[in-house]
Amino acid sequence: MDRIANEYIKLQFFNKKCRGHPILNSLKPRINWITINLQEQLEIRLKESFNACCLTVINTNVDCTIPKHSIEQLRRVISTYLAIDKLSDLLILYRKFVLHDQLSQVCHDWPTLYLYYCSRCCRFLSVNYFINH
Repeated sequence: MDRIANEYIKLQFFNKKCRGHPILNSLKPRINWITINLQEQLEIRLKESFNACCLTVINTNVDCTIPKHSIEQLRRVISTYLAIDKLSDLLILYRKFVLHDQLSQVCHDWPTLYLYYCSRCCRFLSVNYFINH
């Protein structure tokens, strides 16, 4: 995967330098295909790395010991995202695979609690407003 990412970086460099060249126009569909496949494979590896490092909801309730090779795998995936300048995609996927599920577990009762405390605050404020005026 690292080698493919390095070749992708070179490909993007030549793509920028040779803009408008006829041969590049014929290669654009192939470049787009390579880009899509690289991003899909990186996403799969990132999700597997999160699972292996016990960062997803599936593994949060389990007492999980993290093997050293899992941490190394996650480091490689993150460095690949950094190398191809796709850290914004990495952050989006982190939010999707890790934060979203964990926060939804924590905040599943939030709307009812919010309504309860909001109504109590409104009641308190209205009582205090009428007392002071």
